[in-house]
Amino acid sequence: MSSYSSLAAKHLNQRHGNTYKRYYTNPQLEECYNKDQLIEQVHTTFPWCRVDKVHNVYATHMYGLYLLRREEIRLETGAADCEMTLYHVTTEQRAKESLEHGLDWRRTKRSRFGRGVSFSDDADYADYFADNRTGEVKRVIMVCTVLVHKTSTKIVKPNSGLSIPPENADTTMSPNGRVYVKYNDYEFYPLHFVYYERRLEDLSMSRYFNKNHKNNFKNGQLLPTTAERYEHQRQNELLRRQKQQKQDELLRRQRQRQNEFLKQQEQKRYFEQTRRQEQQRKQHQYNHQLNIQQRTRNERNNGCLIL
Repeated sequence: MSSYSSLAAKHLNQRHGNTYKRYYTNPQLEECYNKDQLIEQVHTTFPWCRVDKVHNVYATHMYGLYLLRREEIRLETGAADCEMTLYHVTTEQRAKESLEHGLDWRRTKRSRFGRGVSFSDDADYADYFADNRTGEVKRVIMVCTVLVHKTSTKIVKPNSGLSIPPENADTTMSPNGRVYVKYNDYEFYPLHFVYYERRLEDLSMSRYFNKNHKNNFKNGQLLPTTAERYEHQRQNELLRRQKQQKQDELLRRQRQRQNEFLKQQEQKRYFEQTRRQEQQRKQHQYNHQLNIQQRTRNERNNGCLIL
C-alpha cells in the first residue's frame, strides 16, 4: 500500500473511531459497532425506519481523493469547516456498486433540482422521494460527508435540467432547503450504509405524504393517517412491553427459585461435609485412645515378665 493510501486509511480509521489499524486495498464493508448512535441520528428525522444493520464503509482510494478535494477547497476559500452530514437513499445493489467509483452524477435520470447527485439533511425526505422505479424494497441510507462551500441562492425550478450550478457555486439547493445537489466528483464520501426495508404503508408516516396523493390509497383502501399509525404503534409497543415485563418477571422468579434450590443444596453439602469431618475426628480420637490403652497394657505385661 502506498504512503498516500496509508495516510487515507489512517484518517478513515480515526473517523470511524477504530482503535486498531485497518488497511484495505479494495473497498470493504464492516459491521458498525457503535451503530446505536448512528441509528438514533437517522431516527431523528426518520423515526419509523426499521434498521436491519449498519456497515462502515472502507474505500481508501475514494476517501483519499475526497480528502484532497477538501484540502483544495480549504486552500482556495480559507474556510476551515465545509463538511456536512447528509443522506442519500438508493437500493442495496446500487449502493454496493458505488463503492468502486462513488455516486456518479452522470448517471442521474431524474434532475428535479439539477443534474447531479442529490442529498438531503432529512432521512425521511431522502427515503420518500428516492427513485422507486426498480421496485426493490431493500434500501440503503448512505450517510455521507459532503463538501458544501457555496450554495446557489438562485431559486432552481423543478425539472430544469440544470447541469452547472449558477453563481460560481459548488452546490444547488431546493427552494425548501431540503435537497443539496452536487456536481463534482469526490466532493462526497459514504461513511456508513444503513440497511432497511422500505414498505409502502410506511409512506403514510412521512411528513411529505400529503404532497403525493397517488400514494394515499393501496388496493382501494385508504391508508391510515400518521396519527393513527403512531397510535397503533404506541399500543403495540405498550403490549410488547407488558409482555416483556411478564416474561422478565417469570424469568426472575425462576432464577430466584433456582438460586434458593442451589443455596439449599450447598447448605446440605456443607452440613454433610461437616458431619463427616466430625465423625472422622471422633473416630480418630477414639482410635488414638485405643492405641494409648493398648500400649499401656503392653508395657504392664512386659514389666511383669521381667520381674
